[in-house]
Amino acid sequence: MPASYEQVITLTGDLHARQGASQADAKSVLSVMGLGATSGQHITVAAEGPDAEEAVAAILAILAEATRVGA
Repeated sequence: MPASYEQVITLTGDLHARQGASQADAKSVLSVMGLGATSGQHITVAAEGPDAEEAVAAILAILAEATRVGA
């Protein structure tokens, strides 16, 4: 298992509550929404630890669904 893992997703919709931050802690939905990411932007999701790959996959699935529904 990797100690860290990252993957890129292209958003199909917008993340709301725009604040313009460049990083967000995925433990906080408001922090993620505060990224202000818009449709078509590339987002890099990264995690560290023994379950990093699974954590990144879970966040990517949530972002894909959230932006698909919001589109």
